[in-house]
Amino acid sequence: MLPGLRVAHRLLLIYMLSFAAVAYLAYTLVAEKNIAIHFTRKERHGIAYADVVRQSLLSMIEIREAARLQPGDHNGDYTSLQERITALAAAEREYGHNLDTAALAYGLLAEMHQLVAQEAS
Repeated sequence: MLPGLRVAHRLLLIYMLSFAAVAYLAYTLVAEKNIAIHFTRKERHGIAYADVVRQSLLSMIEIREAARLQPGDHNGDYTSLQERITALAAAEREYGHNLDTAALAYGLLAEMHQLVAQEAS
């Protein structure tokens, strides 16, 4: 097949094969970068969600510790806990569906509501 081709056609064939290899490499590079970008976005969502959960847990610990050490009025602490409840519910709605954390988040929210209810009574 190649002996019957003119030099210009051979050069064109070499160019086309080289271009196909470069195009394939470029495609795989772009695909790999898109995977990395997608992973980074998921990682950032997870970190944002974990930060809200961490702050909620710390608020609960602080309130329980304050109530244990100094029984009395802690209304400011419970206002902060109400804000954490709202933030945790919002974070669960925004990020939780991809993280499969619904059961854990609702358990934590129930404990937080119970802690607020204890203060109210």
